[in-house]
Amino acid sequence: MILLNLRLSVMRDKIRILKTLTKLHVFGNRRENAFQSPLKKYSTLACRACILFPISMVAGIIIELIINFDKYLTKFHLDVHNITSITKAFYGSLLALYAIAFAIHYFVFPAMVMILLSFMYMLFVISFQRQLEATRFKLLRNFSKEEVSRTLIAFSEAKKIHRDLEETISFKTFLAYILTFGSILQVVCFFTTDYLPDAKTLQILFSFTIIFWTIGWFVFLTMCGTQVEKIEVFVKDMRQDVMSKNFGKNPDDAHNELACLNLFNAFSALELRFTGWGMFEVDKKLFFTISGILVTYGVLLATELTKMEK
Repeated sequence: MILLNLRLSVMRDKIRILKTLTKLHVFGNRRENAFQSPLKKYSTLACRACILFPISMVAGIIIELIINFDKYLTKFHLDVHNITSITKAFYGSLLALYAIAFAIHYFVFPAMVMILLSFMYMLFVISFQRQLEATRFKLLRNFSKEEVSRTLIAFSEAKKIHRDLEETISFKTFLAYILTFGSILQVVCFFTTDYLPDAKTLQILFSFTIIFWTIGWFVFLTMCGTQVEKIEVFVKDMRQDVMSKNFGKNPDDAHNELACLNLFNAFSALELRFTGWGMFEVDKKLFFTISGILVTYGVLLATELTKMEK
């Protein structure tokens, strides 16, 4: 159900996502082409891994089916000694198609969504970081009313883009984390309920693939979301450098003092955080919180299911 909601949410907001990506692209191209940065290479590598890894998993499943094909045919309540080669080929193709559909639905699509979310997070952070570095250099070299005005405009535009970004993808981020939580609990259920008792190889393959795949993308998305904190740290350092160099240096220049105060207020009011539908902030605390919850509930669930079996 969560995965279905995530898919519907992405399909419903695909135009809005494209518009937000366009705004980020324009925002990043103010100084230089952000898409030529290593971000593009990393995103491409992530997409390739997102496809190649499930393909490897499907290949492993198909090999396992070929080796123990007769055993899996009994799941269809068929007598393996009284069926034709065409029937075997049909059911073999059916199992292979099921494995492919399973990989696309449960592995490729969620990973692609997390790559999209992470890419949008990092594109905003890198673009704004570059603008801040250029702005800091100009303010330290030539502090003027015009430069302050341009800085305030850049801050205002960054806040607007951040707000659009939050409105576009925060709900999808929320669903992505809920999906992570549910997938890991599903793996716990696999082990405790002895899912696929007659196919231990597939059970181990499914379980470990799901848990490592889920945790990997969970860490990837969280680390990308926390990068926005670096902007706030940079802005604080920038505020200190600019204010210490320019404020009070020329008390007779009222315009200079007023510009410093306006800039100080703009620096102080800049708070950027990525959230999951406003329910939580994507930061390192979230990583440790969810990890603790998963461990606690996993142990409790395993204990309760073990008692039920007894």
